[in-house]
This record gives sequence, structure tokens and C-alpha cells, in this order.
Amino acid sequence: MDKITLLNEVKAAAAQGLLGRDEVLAAFQAGAPADKHHVTLSKVLYYLGGTIIIVGIVVLLGQNWSSLSVPIRILVTLGSGAAAYVMGILFSRYENLEDVGQAFYFISGMVLPVGLGVLLDSQGFNLNSNSVQLYAALALFAVFLGSFFLLGRRIVFMIFSLIFGTYLFHTLIRLIIGDAPLFNDLSKVWEYETLVVGVCYLLFGA
Repeated sequence: MDKITLLNEVKAAAAQGLLGRDEVLAAFQAGAPADKHHVTLSKVLYYLGGTIIIVGIVVLLGQNWSSLSVPIRILVTLGSGAAAYVMGILFSRYENLEDVGQAFYFISGMVLPVGLGVLLDSQGFNLNSNSVQLYAALALFAVFLGSFFLLGRRIVFMIFSLIFGTYLFHTLIRLIIGDAPLFNDLSKVWEYETLVVGVCYLLFGA
């Protein structure tokens, strides 16, 4: 059916009172393609806003770190990350606010590792220890991989799962080899680690 014929039929239906103006507009809006540029711009702004919030937290901590008590440090870092995660859950419940929810998940993924490090450091753990880094990476990996399966297969969960999973693999290798004399050349170890990680990424994407 060509456009002229279709328009004539719409006019005829409207003249007979079978079709109203609101119905035509509703049908047009339902069938019109989404404005991809608008959606993309909205996502960029959401993530840009999230990045600005992260930078603000970093600047705040950097300027006042020595004057902050340990509970305040934990609250500002780990508390902010947990709050952003909860906000992500709440916003993601509404379809029109899904992108806002993902932006909050992004903030939590960036801030939670810092908060976890602050918490562990305040409890006397050595953050340079491979075992401590292993457990921290495992906890973060479990949170975001679990979120990926329980809260929806969102790209932000997949990205942070890959990041923390990769770091988990790295710390596990460092913990296994320790000070073994066979692995004095760490550059070779890095090369094999990178090769294994790259193969895993290819398999995940297949």
C-alpha cells in the first residue's frame, strides 16, 4: 500500500467518525522509531554525572582525609558505594529510569573497591598482601557477578565482573607463585597471564 492510498483511507475513516485525531497520534507515536541520538545523549549525561560525583568524592577525601575519623572515612567511601548500589536497584525498577539506575551502579562499582580498602586498612590488614587483595577481589567479583544473574544481565554488571574477575585471577597467580625461584622473571608471568585472560575474554564473547 502506497502512502497516498493510506492517507486517503485515514481521511475517509476520519470523515465517517471511525477514527479520531487522538487515535491517529497515538498510533503514530507508537510506531515511530525511537530517537537514538536522544537516548545516547541521555546515557552520556548520566554517566558523566556519575563520573563527576566520583571525582567530587575523591577531591573531598583528598582535601580532608587527615581530619576525618575512621568511621567517617568508611561512611564516605564504603557507605557511598553501598548507597549508590541501593539507589541503582530502586531506579532500575522503573523502565524509564533504567539508565539512571545503571549510572548509580557505575558509581558503586568505582567507589566500593575504595571503601573496602579503607575498611580493611582500618582493621589493620596489610593491603599489599596478596591474600588480602585476593579476598577483596573475590568479594567484589561475587557482588557484581551475583548482581548480573540476580538483578538483570546489565552491561555495567558484566564490565565490573570482568574487571574484578581479572584482578582476582592476577592476585591468585601472585599468591600461588609467591617467591618461588622459578618465577623470578615476573614479566614472563604477566605475558602468560595476559594471554590466558585474552583467551577467556574471547570465549566469553563467543
